[in-house]
Amino acid sequence: MIFASFVFSKTQCQTPSLSSTVNIPSNSNLQTKKDYLDYLSTKYGWTFSYNASQLNVDGAIRLPNQISSIQSVLEQIFPENELQITFQQPKKIILQTKGLKQKTYFLSGNITDKVSGESIFGAIIIDNNSGKQVLSNEKGYYIMELPKGNVDLEIDYIAYKKTKQIITIDRDLKLNFELENDNLLDTIRIQNPKSRVQLIDGGHFIDVFKSQECNAIIGEKDIITNTRILPGVQSGGEGMSGIFVRGGTPDQNLILMEGVALYETSHLAGISSIFMDECIKEGSFIRNGFPARYGGRLSSVLDVQLKEGSKVSHNVSMTAGLPGAKLNLNGPIMGGKLTYLLSARTSWVNFYVNNLLKKYTKYDDIAISYHDILGKITKHFSPSNSISLTFYNGSDRLSLSKFSSLDDENDFQLNIYDKNGVNWGNTVASLRWNLLASDKVSLKFQTGIINYKNGTRSSYKFESIHPDKTKIDELDVITRSNITDINFRGDADFYFNDQHVIRTGFNFMNQNFNPTVKQSAIILEGDAENIVEKDSLIKANTAQFYIEDNYRVLPSVMAYGGFHFATYTQASQTYNSLQPRLKVIWSPHKNHMVTAAYSQMTQFLHLLSNTGLGLPSDLWVPSTRLIAPQHSTQWSANYTFNIAESTYINLGGFSKNSAIP
Repeated sequence: MIFASFVFSKTQCQTPSLSSTVNIPSNSNLQTKKDYLDYLSTKYGWTFSYNASQLNVDGAIRLPNQISSIQSVLEQIFPENELQITFQQPKKIILQTKGLKQKTYFLSGNITDKVSGESIFGAIIIDNNSGKQVLSNEKGYYIMELPKGNVDLEIDYIAYKKTKQIITIDRDLKLNFELENDNLLDTIRIQNPKSRVQLIDGGHFIDVFKSQECNAIIGEKDIITNTRILPGVQSGGEGMSGIFVRGGTPDQNLILMEGVALYETSHLAGISSIFMDECIKEGSFIRNGFPARYGGRLSSVLDVQLKEGSKVSHNVSMTAGLPGAKLNLNGPIMGGKLTYLLSARTSWVNFYVNNLLKKYTKYDDIAISYHDILGKITKHFSPSNSISLTFYNGSDRLSLSKFSSLDDENDFQLNIYDKNGVNWGNTVASLRWNLLASDKVSLKFQTGIINYKNGTRSSYKFESIHPDKTKIDELDVITRSNITDINFRGDADFYFNDQHVIRTGFNFMNQNFNPTVKQSAIILEGDAENIVEKDSLIKANTAQFYIEDNYRVLPSVMAYGGFHFATYTQASQTYNSLQPRLKVIWSPHKNHMVTAAYSQMTQFLHLLSNTGLGLPSDLWVPSTRLIAPQHSTQWSANYTFNIAESTYINLGGFSKNSAIP
């Protein structure tokens, strides 16, 4: 009562207007619209003028207890009318109606593959009557607000037959669509440049897996190879792994597999990646206009989502080629309530590479091998509620050895033993829960762990044999980079209306680094793994939070703004980073599109490369009190003009400023 009296006194003292504050109590005596108007007249002295034939003041209504402006209260009393509220001095309000508001309802559902039951990410759902269009999300879910009446729906996705359906909507509806695959495609003509940008996600997403047909050196389709033909993306040259994006280095690329960040993704110096194309559902590559939900690297993001397995039938495929063999299994269990995916790849390069290459190298024996094992099992509680568990293990091994001997006429002999080896491996596990909490709220929780090991070892032994003595000199150079990450992530998508889709979430990561470099005058006993310095363990924690808004400013203007906040702690040192992100897309005409983006990024990791004695080695180390994080600021702009149906010009530029300690 004290607070209400204060508000009332303040209202009486100020000049009356539509923004004047009133207190609406929880009063059971107020049951109709006229009761509320009478209450406002008695309590605050307002005089209301209206046409009773246009406004139904006798209708029943109940308002919640609130303190709000008089205009807001009147709009709540007449929610079904397009009100025109006019204020006249001293305290008169004229209420007029332009008619009844157009009633709208929500249409939602899932887009899936008709044969496999896999959800389809990025399908376009269009209502040809209202012109509204949306995209399905990672789980194939879509939601759109439509006016009451006939709806002419059209669902389209590349490599699938276009689906059309006309319905009448007079209430909130759920409508699922199963798209039929169409492998025989007509010639594709790009008529509208907007189709190259996924407007629902904010970043400049490129589906590098499905949009390109470039193969790796060994003849397989490869997602990493496909990124290298994009503008601003380069490989490091022959025999080098990783990609260099807009002047960045390979360690500045965030590569995610089912939400887990990877440190190494290449086999055999970059001739193939660890991703098997049979398992990939989506692979989106971002090099500018980064959405706020991504953080931790400076140059690019490659987000790879894996298939869940067919809900309809069991499928088996096996391929064999020059590098090795692959096996892929997937299908349903328990009538489709459970699906599985299992893929394995192994190399047999080792059987012939020794005889093929040793004549061109100085080594007597060459051994090369790699393997990948990937499994995913998904429990489908409903089309909008599922839990999936993913496991991956892969590794590379390269060994080079040589023995040489020199003799002279004085019975002097020099024996040289040279052995070099490099190996690395990933073990990844990820548990994800996708839940549609309501028609407007989508939730996703993920926890994962990665154990990454990378090491090189170069051992040299020089044996000098004289007639009267023998001398032995040895050198052993060992590097190891062992990392264990555990992360927990939560994301929420809120669909407010056609103008706003809010995304927010957090990610917490615990990291353990164990970099080791050893150089010994004697060859150490045991494997390199057992010689790792346990005292060199470095522990770090990173917490990330983000919020982003996908905002349709005008029918021709989309804006994606957000903030990514990260706090990093190592020992007693803490670094905080607030990273604003903004991207604007303007399409004044169907043949013209202009985009502009601004991103700030922070990276708390550093890759130290050694090209000295022995094989090149990579050591990952975190930021510490002595090593500050890396920062980058990037501006970019792009203009696309369609000259004709099959011809367009794309002009773009960027400015990138990196601060690397």
